[in-house]
Amino acid sequence: MGERSGVHSSGKIFQAEDFFLYTKPKTKILVYFAAQGRKAARCAGVYGDHIVAINTPEVCREVIFPVFEESARAVGRDPSEMEKTAEVLLLHFADKIMELRKLETREMRVS
Repeated sequence: MGERSGVHSSGKIFQAEDFFLYTKPKTKILVYFAAQGRKAARCAGVYGDHIVAINTPEVCREVIFPVFEESARAVGRDPSEMEKTAEVLLLHFADKIMELRKLETREMRVS
């Protein structure tokens, strides 16, 4: 058997000595990084392989994705090779639905 090199960790919460993964993945494990603002987008560009932005369409387009791309370039990575996905918050519709529910409740009380 080949030479084994394990991982040692002595953190506050978790300690491990000679931790070793016997079944190695056949391909690189990609890191998807979720980001709601600038700081997380910056970390995603530096440490992640892809980004999942969670915010309004405007914030994703004008803030999160540009910061992600800029930070990736700063560490020599090509952002065009990195997937960008958005989970869009549509708060406007949620407010309208709540208004309709309140209106329906009032109508039910009056009837």
